[in-house]
Amino acid sequence: MKYTSCKICGGPIHEENKTNELVKCSSCKLTFYESDFTDIDIAAYYKSVYETEYTNFNNAEKNLNKGEDVRIGYNKGQVMKQVLKHHPKKIGEIGAGIGLIANFLRNKQVDYSGFEPVAHIAESGAQRGLNITQADFTVLAQYPSVFDTLLAFEVIEHLDNLADCIKLIHAALKPGGRFGFTVPNYDKRLNYAERGDKIYQSGPPLHVNFFTKESIEKMADLFNFKVDYLTVRAFPESQKTKKKLLRLFTRVFLGNFHGSTIFCVLRKD
Repeated sequence: MKYTSCKICGGPIHEENKTNELVKCSSCKLTFYESDFTDIDIAAYYKSVYETEYTNFNNAEKNLNKGEDVRIGYNKGQVMKQVLKHHPKKIGEIGAGIGLIANFLRNKQVDYSGFEPVAHIAESGAQRGLNITQADFTVLAQYPSVFDTLLAFEVIEHLDNLADCIKLIHAALKPGGRFGFTVPNYDKRLNYAERGDKIYQSGPPLHVNFFTKESIEKMADLFNFKVDYLTVRAFPESQKTKKKLLRLFTRVFLGNFHGSTIFCVLRKD
């Protein structure tokens, strides 16, 4: 089935990208996949995706299994700096993966709970003594007003039922609690003058929500959050050629570069 209005605010929508079947809300500015998942076996689809993507984490997992220090990376690190300065005691993570954040927090004085929907990935973390259980975001319904901080790194762009997720996050946070996350920046495509309908990130049905700083600000207001921290990665990631990297750095110097990732921390209002 196709959406006839915005899936998070009910506002009017219009065609945004015909090739990728994207629509955009005129009110909250969210861009999203025009079809819902009624006609897609999404569980089977994501199982195949995760099985493929999981191989990308093999080296990190091997190092974790050896007890080595594994870095969480720049993007996650920027969000973690922001949330940890408020000294949260209880932290939850949606899409905990192989346990990079769980391992990072191991020697810090926090009570961490990780939720990972893929069984064998969750199992892998649990076997290393990390508090990661198999569950998707709907498990948050069991944790009303429990968490000081909830995290979701590269997660909410995948969720067709985005509104349900944000509502559950809000309900699971204590008053004044924070939601820290990263998402791909839809405006990244503006770095490329002859982009056509290219979006420079995964398209549907892998990514179904496409965020900008503006749409996140509006989403925050819609779901009773205040923006604590909202910024875009300020410099390019590595490129296949030096020429491509130099071109992007030129945009940085000229002040018209659009980074690949949005970093955000929202506070429960």
